[in-house]
Formats: sequence, C-alpha cells, structure tokens
Amino acid sequence: MDLSEPVLVTAEGLQKLKHDLEEARARRKEAAERMKEAAQPGDIEDNPEYEQAKEEVASLDRHIYEFEEMIGRAQII
Repeated sequence: MDLSEPVLVTAEGLQKLKHDLEEARARRKEAAERMKEAAQPGDIEDNPEYEQAKEEVASLDRHIYEFEEMIGRAQII
C-alpha cells in the first residue's frame, strides 16, 4: 500500500470501509478476549488456543491499520 497516494472511493465505498473497520475492531476485541482467557491457566507455551487467538489479533491489527489508512486518505469520486 502506497501511503502517499489518495484512495479514490465512492461515497458508498467509504461507508463500506468504515463498516468493515468497525467489524474488524469488534472481531479484534473478541479475539483479544479469547487470547486473555486462553492465557488464564498460566502456561501459554504449547497452547494452541492462545497461539490461534494471538495470530488472529495480529492479523486484525494489520487490517484495522489498513482500513484506517485508506479512510484517512479517501477522496470521494
């Protein structure tokens, strides 16, 4: 993603980006909660539930960043 270029979108496209951002934030919150619960027993080594939630949080963080960047540089056409 070129962070210096504007993102050309329609008004509907911008609304969809904002909706997708909110969904990603909600999913991230759920994944973070699962990660927290999986870590409760104390042993996060060799804990597949923890690792899966951790990877999901990282992936969602990337998506959230991308959505925020796109929305911030959006120019409605």
